[in-house]
Amino acid sequence: SQGRLGRVLVVAGTAAALAVGLGASVVYAAQFAPVVAGTESRDQFLTEKVSNYEGVEWLNRQLGPEDKVATDIWALLYLKVPYTTFGTMGDVLPLNAGAQATRSFVARQGVTRIAILDSDKERERQVGYLNARLIARVSVRSVQSRTRGDSQWSIAMRRSGGLR
Repeated sequence: SQGRLGRVLVVAGTAAALAVGLGASVVYAAQFAPVVAGTESRDQFLTEKVSNYEGVEWLNRQLGPEDKVATDIWALLYLKVPYTTFGTMGDVLPLNAGAQATRSFVARQGVTRIAILDSDKERERQVGYLNARLIARVSVRSVQSRTRGDSQWSIAMRRSGGLR
């Protein structure tokens, strides 16, 4: 009802929006093409695109089905061993929880191993309540906004006599 110019502008605007959406979808989907075509391995792709993937794969190789790991790591999509988290914002075990609450959490959850980022000093303090000993440190890479970051993290695997 606005005339020929109005119809042309609506059609052009709609076409432009669809073209931008299609272009963005193609660019996003293109990152998967090498894996689908078999020119890049699944593990190489995940190492480059998923935060902490190296550490998660290390846990998958080292821990068995009888282990249950408690962790503060937020990217657990590929973790194959049984696990529980402390909560993404300390909502399961608060960051200020003391020795008794920490020991109760570990016992209630059936935790046998703990994997924490070295930068998480509050969790490191809580792990200290368990008289745990360090087993290994594993370097991992953080991926932010779908780009590879240069920062390195370490995962501390700890166990104690109180943990199986």
